[in-house]
Amino acid sequence: MSFASLPMLYPFHQSPSKKKKNGEVERALNLFTELSTTPTLYPTDVTFNTVISACARRPDYFNEAFSLLAQMRDVHGFRPDRITYNTLLKACARRGDLKRARLIFAEMMKAQRDGEDDVAPNAVTYTNLLWCYASYRAPTPPGARAGVKKTEINAVDQTIAVPHESATLIQHVTTDLTILPPTHPLFPTPPTTRAEILREADSIIMYLCVPPSDGPAPPPLATAHLNAYLATHATHERPQRALEVYDMYAQHGLEPDGHTFNRALEACYRVKDIQFAWKVWEDAERWWEDVEGSRKEEPMGRREQEGLKKNEGKEGLDGISEGEVERRKAGKSEVDSEIGFTEERRYERYKLMVNTLARANDLPSALRLLSTLPPTTRAAHPPRLSDFQTVYIKCIQLEDPVARRDLIAVCPIETGPSAESRIALARKWGTRGGKGWKWEVGMEKRREVGEAIDHARSVPVMKRPLDAK
Repeated sequence: MSFASLPMLYPFHQSPSKKKKNGEVERALNLFTELSTTPTLYPTDVTFNTVISACARRPDYFNEAFSLLAQMRDVHGFRPDRITYNTLLKACARRGDLKRARLIFAEMMKAQRDGEDDVAPNAVTYTNLLWCYASYRAPTPPGARAGVKKTEINAVDQTIAVPHESATLIQHVTTDLTILPPTHPLFPTPPTTRAEILREADSIIMYLCVPPSDGPAPPPLATAHLNAYLATHATHERPQRALEVYDMYAQHGLEPDGHTFNRALEACYRVKDIQFAWKVWEDAERWWEDVEGSRKEEPMGRREQEGLKKNEGKEGLDGISEGEVERRKAGKSEVDSEIGFTEERRYERYKLMVNTLARANDLPSALRLLSTLPPTTRAAHPPRLSDFQTVYIKCIQLEDPVARRDLIAVCPIETGPSAESRIALARKWGTRGGKGWKWEVGMEKRREVGEAIDHARSVPVMKRPLDAK
C-alpha cells in the first residue's frame, strides 16, 4: 500500500495557511517517519513532494527539505515535479541561497532539453530565481577589510557551503554549467560580487525579453519578473538602475502593481529623486483607484446574494453556501496580497514617500502628505514615530519646532518598550505559557543560569603545579 492512499495524509497535500504551517510540518515529518518504518507501506512521489513542500515553507526546515529531496531521488528513484522545484526555489530566495537555486534551475533546464516538459521552468520558476538574486548577499572576500578574523572568514564560508544532507543533490546535478548551450541565461561560474550578481540577473531578463531562436522558448516576461529584477538592483546598491527598470514596465506593455511602486520608492529614497518619486506616487494612486473601483463594481453577484438568502447556509443549485462565500473572499484576499493591494502595502508606500520628501528637506510636503493618510489605512496601521524617523531627524536638523510638533501630533511619541523590543526580550528570556509580554517572564531563565553558575563555582579547580626550576 502506498502513502498516498492513506486519508491521514490528505491535509498535507493542501497548501497550508500561515497558521497551519507552524504545527503541521512536524506532524507531517513524524507521520512520514512512522509510515516509512512500516513494512507494508511505501512512499510515493506525491508523498515526497508534499513533505518537501511543507518543509520548504519553514525556514527552520530548509535543510531537511533538501535532505528529503536527495532521499527521494537517490534512494527511491522518484523524480520531483515542477511544483516542488518552484517551492524549493522560493525557499532559497527567502534564505538567500543562490548557489543551490542555480543548481535547481540548471536541473530544470536539463530536464526541459531532455523533453521533460512537466519539469521545465515556468513563469513562477523565473520569478523565484530572480528573487534569489535580490536576497543573496555576496560574501566578503578574505583580506578585503583590515583586521578580519579567522572566525569571521569561517562563518562566511559556512553560509555559502551546502550542508552534507544536500551533497547528493549536487552530485546528482552532473550538468556542468560550462557546457550549457549559449542560450542558457546563467553564466559558467556562480557570481561572487555585486557586479556579477547584477550581470547574471541582466542575462536572465534578456533571456526572457529576447527568446532564443532555437530550442524551447521561455515564458513571456511578466510583472512579477520585473518586480524581482527591480528589487535586485535596489538591494545591491544600484538605485539609479532600478529607476530605469521602472520604465521597462511600460516598454513591455506590463502593468505595475503595489509591490512595484514600493520598490521604486525605495530607490527614490536612496537617490533623493523627488521628481521621479512623485511620478511613481501618481502612478500608484491611479492604480489603487482602478483596482478599488473594480472591486466595488460587483463585490458579489446578484445570483450569489439571492442564493445565499435562499439556502441559508446550505449549498444548492440556485446559489452558494456561506462557506463558499468565505472561500471566495479568502481567494480575493490572496490575490490582493499577491498584487500588493493591501492596507499594509499602502501604509508602506506612504511611509516611503513621506520619508523621501523629508530626506530632500521638503518637510511641508512630507507632513501634508502624512496628514492625508486614509482612515482605513490609519485604522489598520496607526502611524508610529519609529516609521518616520527621517522626518523627525530633519525637524531637528532644520530646527523646525513647528514641523516637529505637527509630526508628533500625527505620530505620538511611543512610551515604554516597543513591540519589537518586547518580542526581542521574549525570544531571549522565553515566555510564561505564551501569555503576554511581561518583564518577569525571564525569571525562569535567570534561575537556570544562576544554578549553572553556582554549579560551576562548586566544582574544584585543579591548580597547575609550578614548573620545576
